[in-house]
Amino acid sequence: MKATNKKYSIRNWSEYNKSLKKRGSITFWLSPDAIEKWLSDGTSKRGRPEIYSDEAILFALIIKSVYHLPYIGLVSFLGLVA
Repeated sequence: MKATNKKYSIRNWSEYNKSLKKRGSITFWLSPDAIEKWLSDGTSKRGRPEIYSDEAILFALIIKSVYHLPYIGLVSFLGLVA
């Protein structure tokens, strides 16, 4: 028996992209305290000013390790979260 490969053409690309984003949706519940601590208080003295707190960076690294994301995937994922 011969397998047939059907080709489907996408006509509505914006709807298709939205469906791809929705397919990978995930929900995280953060405490109000964690949300308050998301941004850094900016107390570092030398170098580039900090934007995110240590808790936010730890959260990002945990997500990276749990889902085996490359760095660029983590950056785009956090762009959706923040």
